[in-house]
Amino acid sequence: MTADLSVQQLVNKPTRGENTLDLMFTSHPGHLERCKTLPPIGNSDHDIVLLDLAAKVTRPKPTSRTINLWKKANMEGINKSLTDNFTEFQTTNFSDINAMWNKFKSIIMKAMTTYVPTKQTKERYSHPWMNTQLRKISNSKQRAYTKAKRGESG
Repeated sequence: MTADLSVQQLVNKPTRGENTLDLMFTSHPGHLERCKTLPPIGNSDHDIVLLDLAAKVTRPKPTSRTINLWKKANMEGINKSLTDNFTEFQTTNFSDINAMWNKFKSIIMKAMTTYVPTKQTKERYSHPWMNTQLRKISNSKQRAYTKAKRGESG
């Protein structure tokens, strides 16, 4: 079966008594640096298998994102732009619903790009458990620490 799948079994020492029960398979045996067994922990009857692999872990390059800054948006400009384009939209005879949607979407996108400022961000290597609430708490802790370090009270 290992030959059919082009994998090799790495554990070659007994892991329970005289039997090799704990197995590790790889398709890249050249990455193996060391494979040995250690004595069991507690009252377990299985030896521990210690594997050292020479594998390079790569992270994906962070992607750049565009964020709309709605707090700084020119809402009067957006209102005027949408009002001006509404009459043109109403009088146009569309061939199908997709053409109508594309026109509607282009009007909205044009108003957004004209009147809503944006900024570019690069995502850092983020932790999946770090949500907005935890980030706010962490930032608050950091501000309090910095304030205390400067000797400010309160």
